[in-house]
Amino acid sequence: MLAMSEAPTPSSPLWQDGPSPLARLRIERRLTQQAVANRLGMSSNQVVSQWERGCNVPLPSNQQALAVLYGVPYEELHEAVMQTFPGRQSRYLTPLDMPTTARRAAKLRYLAEPQS
Repeated sequence: MLAMSEAPTPSSPLWQDGPSPLARLRIERRLTQQAVANRLGMSSNQVVSQWERGCNVPLPSNQQALAVLYGVPYEELHEAVMQTFPGRQSRYLTPLDMPTTARRAAKLRYLAEPQS
């Protein structure tokens, strides 16, 4: 299994060697893909699966939401995303670079609440 600090090569996808760094964050918190999708307001776990398999890069706003949901600093989540998608760049490096709306702020507060 790859260490979190090792960047995979494109010829050896993460999902063949074990869970991607993005999936590891979810698994360590004992959450299912469907539970993450539900908390993010998505009807299906397919988007979460695509992020974890390296098919689609999560938008920076979703990265911020995942960081809050997983209880990790944005930088740690962003690093996991960049390891899952080697060679791709992100427009936003920190949450301060992202525009915040009242609706987004309310969603982040909701995600930070403990689940019942």
